Parts: sequence; structure tokens; C-alpha cells
Amino acid sequence: MRIVCADHSRLGLAKQKRITMQLVPDAEIVGFRKPAEVLALAEEQKIDILLTEVDFGGSRWEGLELVRRVKELQPSVNIILVTAESGRDFSEDMISLRISGFVSKPYEIGDMRKEFENLRYPV
Repeated sequence: MRIVCADHSRLGLAKQKRITMQLVPDAEIVGFRKPAEVLALAEEQKIDILLTEVDFGGSRWEGLELVRRVKELQPSVNIILVTAESGRDFSEDMISLRISGFVSKPYEIGDMRKEFENLRYPV
């Protein structure tokens, strides 16, 4: 299983990867700080789960556009969005993208565990 973690912040990315390793220790876990790096991987390799920040560097568009483009390349990818914003702020976007889950910052391992247990597509 390949899991991609994406966050513009080093600390945010480190937390995503640390928690993901605890939840799925046998997975291949890679991390990126730039949406273009995630897209490059998605063009070349299958991604089972994309755990991505929505607001890359304060730009919500960039995170949602990343999700749209990865879904075009890999329609059955499970996507868990991570954000400091309220889910109500962009719930229409989340519904239209058919994501697997949503986690609000600050989050703990239990929050992420719930999302991993309820993925949209089997892994």
C-alpha cells in the first residue's frame, strides 16, 4: 500500500507521516511539501491514500486543485483532507470531489484512525 502525505509545512508533514506510520506500519509512506511533486508521483505510480492539506501555504485553491487533478489521474484514490478551516467552509467542494475523509487541525492519532477505518475505496 502506498500512502502519500502532503503538507507545505515541515512540522505538518512530519506529523502526518508519524501518525500514518503508527496506523499503517507496513505501508510505503512518502511525503511532499509541494503539490507539483504529488502530481508527478500520481502520473507515474499508484497511490492508495492521499493525505493532503487543503490550504497549501494559505491557498485553499491549490489543495483542492491538487485533489481534483489526482482524482482525474487515479479515480479510486482515497483522499483524506487535513485543514485548519471549518469543514463548513468548503463542504460543497468536498462533496463534489468524493473524498474519503476530513480531519481538522489540530488532530490526534484517534482522529486519523477513524478516517483510515472508513476509506471510500478498499485498499
